[in-house]
Amino acid sequence: MTDRFTPMALPALWKKIIAHLDAGHYFGIPAEVFYQPEDSVLETQRFGQPLATPLGPAAGPHTQLSQNIVGAWLCGARYMELKTVQTLDEIEVGKPCIDLQDEGYNCEWSQELRISESFEQYLDAWIIIHLLAHHLGWKDAARKTIFNMSVGYNLEGILKPNVQWFFEKMNNCEKELRTKIDELSAHAPWIQEVAIPHQISDNITLSTMHGCPPEEIEKIGMYLIKERGLHTVIKLNPTLLGPEKVRGILNVKLGFKTPVPDQAFEHDLKYPEALKIIKNLRQAAQEKEVFFGLKLTNTLESNNFRSVFAEDQKQMYMSGKSLHPLAINLAAKVREDFPDMDISFSAGADCFNIHELLACNLSPVTVSSDLLKPGGYGRLSQYICHLQEKLHSKGMKNIGELMQENPAEKLRSYSGDVVNNPAYHKGFREQSIKTLRPLNPFDCIHAPCMSTCPSTQDIPLYMHYSAQGNWQKAFEVIMQTNPFPTITGTVCDHECQGKCTRINYDSTLAIREIKRYVAAKEHDEKFIQSLPNNGLKAAIIGAGPAGLSCAWYLRLAGFEVEVYEEKSAAGGMVQQVIPDFRMTRDEIESDIERIASLGVKIHYNTRVSKELFEQLHTSGAFMFVGIGALSSRRLNIPGEEAFGVKEPLKFLSDFKNDKNKRLDAKNILVIGGGNTAMDVAHTAKRFAAKDARVRVVYRRTLQDMPASEEEIFGAINEGVEVVELMAPQSIITEKGIVKGLQCVEMKVDGLDESGRQKVKAVDGKIIALEADMIIPSVGQHTQWDFAPAQLMKPGPDGFSTGMERVFIGGDARAGASNIISAIADGRMAAEAIAQLAGKSFPDLVQGKKEKAPVKDLLVKKAMRVLSNLTPTSHNTNQPAIGSDAAAKQEADRCLLCDEICNICVTVCPNFANQGYEVEPVSYALQKALQDVEGNVSLEEDQTFSITQKHQIYNLADFCNECGNCNTFCPTMGAPYQDKPKIHMSDESWDSATEGFRVSTNDKEKTLWHKDKQGILHSLSAGPNDSHYTYRTELFEAQLDRNNMRPQNVKFSGKGLLSQDLTTAAAMHILFSHLPA
Repeated sequence: MTDRFTPMALPALWKKIIAHLDAGHYFGIPAEVFYQPEDSVLETQRFGQPLATPLGPAAGPHTQLSQNIVGAWLCGARYMELKTVQTLDEIEVGKPCIDLQDEGYNCEWSQELRISESFEQYLDAWIIIHLLAHHLGWKDAARKTIFNMSVGYNLEGILKPNVQWFFEKMNNCEKELRTKIDELSAHAPWIQEVAIPHQISDNITLSTMHGCPPEEIEKIGMYLIKERGLHTVIKLNPTLLGPEKVRGILNVKLGFKTPVPDQAFEHDLKYPEALKIIKNLRQAAQEKEVFFGLKLTNTLESNNFRSVFAEDQKQMYMSGKSLHPLAINLAAKVREDFPDMDISFSAGADCFNIHELLACNLSPVTVSSDLLKPGGYGRLSQYICHLQEKLHSKGMKNIGELMQENPAEKLRSYSGDVVNNPAYHKGFREQSIKTLRPLNPFDCIHAPCMSTCPSTQDIPLYMHYSAQGNWQKAFEVIMQTNPFPTITGTVCDHECQGKCTRINYDSTLAIREIKRYVAAKEHDEKFIQSLPNNGLKAAIIGAGPAGLSCAWYLRLAGFEVEVYEEKSAAGGMVQQVIPDFRMTRDEIESDIERIASLGVKIHYNTRVSKELFEQLHTSGAFMFVGIGALSSRRLNIPGEEAFGVKEPLKFLSDFKNDKNKRLDAKNILVIGGGNTAMDVAHTAKRFAAKDARVRVVYRRTLQDMPASEEEIFGAINEGVEVVELMAPQSIITEKGIVKGLQCVEMKVDGLDESGRQKVKAVDGKIIALEADMIIPSVGQHTQWDFAPAQLMKPGPDGFSTGMERVFIGGDARAGASNIISAIADGRMAAEAIAQLAGKSFPDLVQGKKEKAPVKDLLVKKAMRVLSNLTPTSHNTNQPAIGSDAAAKQEADRCLLCDEICNICVTVCPNFANQGYEVEPVSYALQKALQDVEGNVSLEEDQTFSITQKHQIYNLADFCNECGNCNTFCPTMGAPYQDKPKIHMSDESWDSATEGFRVSTNDKEKTLWHKDKQGILHSLSAGPNDSHYTYRTELFEAQLDRNNMRPQNVKFSGKGLLSQDLTTAAAMHILFSHLPA
């Protein structure tokens, strides 16, 4: 099993930590985000002890291994809420067990180590923190750190010998501490001088299981206070608010679909019972002269309604931003009954609300969900920075002044405000930056925004230049792969923004808006120079985005290009039907004029017939068919021919070309959920009378509409109504005139394989919607008669056809598509034509930017930066940039994901995913062959290349396969599964079915590899050897370490055998970078 921890021994861990710190980081966390205490501004008191910051990791994944606790401490955490221990310490936890795409869910609820192992991890962390405080010169940083035990789940279990042993050792670990110090000081004598207390903890948080009876909670609390004399905190569940309040906030006001079962309220503690317990335990604590307080809150039990955890995992536990308003409202309720009650807090805390929580005198604050997102432990530094900035802005000298300013009033107001704060609401659509790009063992860095952009625009590069205010260079980068910067800067579907890494930090970058701003600037366009005429001709059918894009790039390559367009203007759908309120004709013409001025000749009002097509084809010209999908699809339901049923494209064109036209209809239904349907609804609302009713009818839910979010809400904000889950059955008519639409009501019925909601009809539920105009907008298709359809199907390359020199793209190739896809098709078809003709394109972007320092990027990737842009005034959610400063500020939020990723490194709470650096290499590999007579030969094989400097491996000993790195990896893969898996211990290696292991002796180092087929490989070399020895069960060879060329090749088996050296080359890359 490789989903079990194999903790690292303290001497090895200490050695690794010191090596990392000397290199300026801690398991990948740059030293620049460490918290170096300089004053006591953030200091509070807890359990009669000083606490340097009121901040720490919550009991959970960040406090189960020693290196996790130390990582949190280095970044500013001083209150360590240790992972909950219980007597049943060999539990099976389903994997994956963490789901944090937006709000958080988990299905693990206790430590995954034996109690003795958990104690050892806590002791190791305790020792390391004290040693590092001395080593780093951070005076009192260890003394002002508190370890808080967490225990569960019933009194019977707590009284078991293993838990009792744990209590004793956490109270006095003198023997174990001395043994470990002696072991460490053999290599560093100064360690003996560091004073480390024998008592790790004298305080505890009781974490009771969901459903723990009230009398059991009180018994445990009394035992901890009276018998153990521990400072005691009781963690309460959010269900204390009651089902009506919980569901009203969570499901109604916040919009989360999380189903909280009735049983969660039935078997959990009730509020009146909680009041009694609190009073009794507080009285007992006063008598015993120990501390008593509450912790808000535990996670919220919910049904497993998502597709992340195993199907047999019926319950899961909610955390994160969705829990925050619930916990705050429970805190306000408790404080009404106990105004002076000490309450610590853990529910959706982040760097933007930490000051609000402390101002409510909720302290200390512990965090888990936020640290499981990109940036990881490094995010803690921003909590501290924000607190310091808040104190400075208020003129306060210390955190105590903030906490005592007016906490009662602050909590009352915050509990109301937080429910209405969009930051805690469920987004319209759940966003994820995962793409369809595979995750390989090496070379995985690629910006997900670029992976998603059909035209693979170099978005990070033009963000870089925009952030510098170098608008000219940004424009050049855009033009390299997109000749329509104004059009796409205004009406592009901007799928790139849906894959912006910033989604997992704060909010997506306004990529399209920055492009629009850049395009609107005046630029020197002398950089746009086509190559000299190459004597070849190209004929383009259709002057829409696909056709003009192909024409542009072929002209750049030196082709003589002529475009044939049956309309009187170029631009296709963009020109003909996109409403002026989305984009003006001048904006459209600016892009088209640039293309024409390059020397592209456009023949307007020229319909391509069979004869003209044949004439162009026989002329020897390369041809590109880029006609648009200008025919609307029919509903194919009764009544579609009635008067009052309008064709959507003609509807849009008519109102675009006649601004004085008015719409007499009073009750208009638009059928469909795409952007065309939204444009139709917008237009109908604007040109109809004020009292006219415009409704969009869609068979699925609002969230499933293919239209962009801003188009949907733009329409809604203008007064358009959306009728969801209604499937049209027939158009109701009277004397051939539209009177309404008969629909069947639909309901959500689970998810399909893609994760989209399935719908099915509700039996017998037929609904009639009144209407005097119906505009079906359910898609378009292409039509042509100038060439046989069977010969115009795209070939294996996607663009060539069954006709020589004829290529296809845009709507003609793939059906109705969006603008940027059509533009991309045109460019890629032009590339295919140029390649066939033996021609090339000029590079419009001269010079390369220097990469940013890695440390700077890693620090940036630990910080959340809210956008300062606000929605525009024209009723859409698309932010508008109005100044150079705003554009630069927004562009500077770009994380430059094309230079380094490291997301999986930061989101792993256990530091299992680690980055390393290599020099890019390329090897022409050979394959060894043996014939039936035993003769061995070599033949040239594939090329093995490493193109990127930054790589990732996975430390199996630290990985419990929680799945968190899979959630945030911008590929279709999971780093813990797809990256080289390194086993540092014999225990981990022996239980593994695949992975790598390093062994050393006095003479040589050996890298072992178990592959997925169960074959064992080894690669060995001494420190001064020029060759490796590479072995498998049936093969052995010497490999040159400089070029991987084999010699002294031997097969130990008989008959036809072969051995490629791809695995050996991969092992060579890892050989000098893996930990032993």
